[in-house]
Amino acid sequence: MSADSGILIRFTSLGACSKRGEWAIDILIYPAAFSYRHGIELYVKHLLNKLSTYNKSGVDYQKTHKLQDNWKLLEAEVKKSQLTCFDDVELSLAGDIVDEFCQIDPTGQVFRYPEDIKGNAHLTGLGVINVEVLEQGMDVLHGLLEKWRHGFQDLHDAGG
Repeated sequence: MSADSGILIRFTSLGACSKRGEWAIDILIYPAAFSYRHGIELYVKHLLNKLSTYNKSGVDYQKTHKLQDNWKLLEAEVKKSQLTCFDDVELSLAGDIVDEFCQIDPTGQVFRYPEDIKGNAHLTGLGVINVEVLEQGMDVLHGLLEKWRHGFQDLHDAGG
């Protein structure tokens, strides 16, 4: 298992702790959401690197925390690759989940700091982050990211 996948799995377990009342939700949700987001970012950059190598395109991931910048590059590289492990419907579903996450935290700052550099509080218009919905979305996304990561491992093991 890669370090990237461990991040998503560990925090899914913390989501279960929250449901059992073992953690105060406000103490749990920010580090969990930040780690989920960071895990997604690591997966996207990893897969983009693998696709760029496979396609011999020389595309490098952007040195940014804006997930959508690298997600768009990933989608373009997937289309170039024509690898069968990437299904259009699954890619669209994963893109929707990434977009939803980015609507709340477009730059990786919201769950890292309680306010922006000007002192404005984050998430003032969002009263609740539903842990169960977050967990379900991350489970789906994790499954897809792992499928794609394994697709590259299988390709490598087959000598491709």
